[in-house]
Amino acid sequence: EAFVGLCIEVAARCPKGHHLITPHASPVCCHLIRNKHRFAHGLFEDAVLLMANLSYTCGAELKRTQVTDLLLNLFIREVDGHPGDDAPRNRLSTLETVIMYTHGDE
Repeated sequence: EAFVGLCIEVAARCPKGHHLITPHASPVCCHLIRNKHRFAHGLFEDAVLLMANLSYTCGAELKRTQVTDLLLNLFIREVDGHPGDDAPRNRLSTLETVIMYTHGDE
């Protein structure tokens, strides 16, 4: 929880440091997203927010990891009406941001 919170703060304040955070944050966020029901809801939301912040400058790096595929599948499930939980509109918007920055050229 502290790691994700720290990464969110650094990513928000220092976009030039995104490339330093991404290799460490991506595996943690993959784990949180895959196992979102085992963690506090806020921690999952923070992981998605972190990926959105990093996607602005590190979209290509994130695309090479599994995290963007996990988020894309989650987005599709929630839009198709099969959410794992109630999908607030702001989460869908955040997921859209990550998808656009990482898969927008496809």
